[in-house]
Amino acid sequence: MQPTCFERLLEIISALLLLFTGATSGPMQQSTPAMQMTRYTLQPVVSEYSAADLEAAAEVIGARLSALGYSGAQTEVLAEGVVVRLPPDYEPSEVYPVLTMRGGVEFVDAAGGEAVIGSADILSAKAQSDTFGGWAVLITLTPAGGEAMMRYTRDHIGDVLAVRVDDQVIAEPVINSAIGAEVMISGDFDESRARELAARIGFGALPFDFVIVSSEVEEIAGQR
Repeated sequence: MQPTCFERLLEIISALLLLFTGATSGPMQQSTPAMQMTRYTLQPVVSEYSAADLEAAAEVIGARLSALGYSGAQTEVLAEGVVVRLPPDYEPSEVYPVLTMRGGVEFVDAAGGEAVIGSADILSAKAQSDTFGGWAVLITLTPAGGEAMMRYTRDHIGDVLAVRVDDQVIAEPVINSAIGAEVMISGDFDESRARELAARIGFGALPFDFVIVSSEVEEIAGQR
């Protein structure tokens, strides 16, 4: 049976409507699910500090978190401190020290207390497995730091060189030979501890310690 004129007119109108809506409307966008982030507010332990101090601290903390693999971490500077947002899969034992502790390093003559090199002499640090199946931290020194280390260790074979991080002695190796621009720190480290230590000392020290004054879970809305 042939379509009537009315049915043909309806078909034409329907086709025009489809053509019009297809030309004017873009592809449907799906919303991204909201993501939960843990928000930490950090406050300096000192009473006097500058905005530049907080900016420097936020930069160091961000670099530390990136080194630990938390690429989604965010830092924000406030008038009274620094806010850090972390994805839900973070490891607290790794993260807390890099958020709050200065990461100040000193290689010290164990006998006389003389500091040989410090945080400013460290170029980078990374965790790696050692020859005994454990974990260690490999520190690369600046040219000036390497020269200072070479001079000292060359003249102090057989002496003990203490390694202090945040005023805590973490290793006391005996100097067996002259040491240059690379220093290996080994101890009773598992992988997590070595990663945390490398992240804490490999990007310079914070201007001061921080304390965590609050933490809460936030939902970061997805985009449509």
